[in-house]
Amino acid sequence: MKKLGIPALSLVGLGLLACAGQDSPRIEPESSLRTGNARVGDRTVAWVESGLEPGPSVPTIVFVHGSPGSWTAWRRFVSDPQLQDRARLVAVDRLGFGGSGRGIPEPSLLLQAEAVAAAAVKSSAEGTRDGRSRRPVLWVGHSYGGPVICRLAVDRPDLVDALLLIAASVDPALEKLRWYNRLAAHIPWLIPKDLETSNLEILPLKDELEKLATRLSEIRAPAVVIQGLKDRLVPADNADFLQRSLSRVEVRKLPDAGHLIPWRRPEVVDRALRQWLDEVGVDGEAQR
Repeated sequence: MKKLGIPALSLVGLGLLACAGQDSPRIEPESSLRTGNARVGDRTVAWVESGLEPGPSVPTIVFVHGSPGSWTAWRRFVSDPQLQDRARLVAVDRLGFGGSGRGIPEPSLLLQAEAVAAAAVKSSAEGTRDGRSRRPVLWVGHSYGGPVICRLAVDRPDLVDALLLIAASVDPALEKLRWYNRLAAHIPWLIPKDLETSNLEILPLKDELEKLATRLSEIRAPAVVIQGLKDRLVPADNADFLQRSLSRVEVRKLPDAGHLIPWRRPEVVDRALRQWLDEVGVDGEAQR
């Protein structure tokens, strides 16, 4: 068992962890970050936030991590004093990770999208009359977080002003299970909790993406797609698929980048965030 199990599990761990770059136990944020949570059906979604208090002219940026992962994937950005001075920043634990029911998988993109929507609405509700003021909101999704925010843009266009899709796995034709996904399904008792949860949401992802693909043309919010051409986990052709599928899209391909763009090339993400904030303007009216 040792000779067969340990090397295989090491590859499983490396392959799946690379989707988000880290494990996702609940990690307490530093004092500059605030925590929040909301009920979505029988689940609880948790997040951290920082920056400006909500208001009719305050832009909001919501970050959604990959699989596995947690809000800490975006720590660099939600802790950035310059971004905090310009926007309300929210980093969500997706269902099944961190403080959002860690270890209880949720393979439905619809339910994942409903959960992150609740986080954004709840975190921006204070100080507004109805909790749904039309301040501009940018949604940022990495890897698995990409199809989650695309699904949100389809179902709740009222909450989405713009999308930033980073190494987003969206094309169902390119979503292929690897050998370690199948192996992990047969030995869950030997796999760390977050890897098992990740595997259980990745196994049905192709079917979820097929349902989403038929509705991507409904998205009217502008999107920026950032894709590394050396990405070994999410094929670069996903960017071309998004360019064909979305009505308002700009694709930025990075010749020397892989999958872990938020960590390895944070300056590219930072540039896109600041560009959106510049376009929104100080009055908070998104330029359309």
